[in-house]
Amino acid sequence: MNNTLEQLTDILKRGEHCPIFPEKARIQENAALPFFAEERAKLKAIAEDAIEHPSHVLPFSEYKVFDTEGSRAGYDDHYMARRMKLNALVFTAMVEDDPRYITALEDEIWVWLNEFCWSMPSGMHGMSLDLAGVDGCPQELHLDLCATEMGYTLAEIDCLLGDWLSPFIRYRMEQEVRRRVLDSYRKYHFHWEDCDNNWAAVCGGSVGAAAIYYIHESAE
Repeated sequence: MNNTLEQLTDILKRGEHCPIFPEKARIQENAALPFFAEERAKLKAIAEDAIEHPSHVLPFSEYKVFDTEGSRAGYDDHYMARRMKLNALVFTAMVEDDPRYITALEDEIWVWLNEFCWSMPSGMHGMSLDLAGVDGCPQELHLDLCATEMGYTLAEIDCLLGDWLSPFIRYRMEQEVRRRVLDSYRKYHFHWEDCDNNWAAVCGGSVGAAAIYYIHESAE
């Protein structure tokens, strides 16, 4: 464990802007292998559908349902479907020589950046509509499994695709990940930080991964 912490600290000090999982840099090479042909076709089909049916910010009528009716149907389903579209567009944009996928990916990212919050209402303990926020934290800054994973995902996308994306999209990605995840983690305390289940590892790991990508000053 100590060696791992020392290695992560060293990476932060050096400010290396590289994938946390180096094998992801070989996505194009690996995707051409026959072993991945079926999965590649499935992801491409999802990416094509994303082009035909662009995402939109999830409506308040779905956002409020968990607290008003106790149902996770609708919002949760649409949220996760959009996560799949995002992942499919990233992969397909990297392995297919077609600018349509980059355009669709930027649009998909833009919608996520404009989403009210990355946390699901079902992860806010019945306080998604509370004017006082979730245990004192504004809903848009609340961190749960989904919110922290989204921060990590966007940071990884920024690194993997780099200059293929608009500089303004990349600027907004970093700004929103910092505001919603890194700054929020430093300012507020979340229940999962004291959990004895996997939430502490998954949420904390995602925050840490995003930090490795975006924090390059030792003072930070």
